[in-house]
Amino acid sequence: MDEKVTRFGFWRSHKHQRPPAYLICHMHNGDYFDLQVLDEPVAIGRSAEANLQIADTLISRVHCVIRADDDKFVIHDLNSRNGTWVNGAKIKQVTLQLGDIIKVGDTWLTFESHRAVDNNTSYHETRPLPAPPQP
Repeated sequence: MDEKVTRFGFWRSHKHQRPPAYLICHMHNGDYFDLQVLDEPVAIGRSAEANLQIADTLISRVHCVIRADDDKFVIHDLNSRNGTWVNGAKIKQVTLQLGDIIKVGDTWLTFESHRAVDNNTSYHETRPLPAPPQP
């Protein structure tokens, strides 16, 4: 919180507070991992140019990006070949809500307020999950 002295006393500017957000990436082989989404954009794709690199041939080199926008997160499709889908709808840009299901290629991600793995599990370790919901 920033504080400034004004002639009327202290003024506090409250920066926009976003709830913690995680992308839980559900791989087509049943494994998953999570990634905390912070202030830096998260580019999703199959090339090394993407922050979140996924080996899925149906995903474009840089498929989509998630950006922080004040107190929310917005996902933008980057003219990908197979599109970006949120909750079963093809999107160009949409504000994400907790619990949203994002589909890129054969990979789906959920946008959550908590990690997928417990505190005793390594960040990069994967675990099997049940099959993804059908759109």
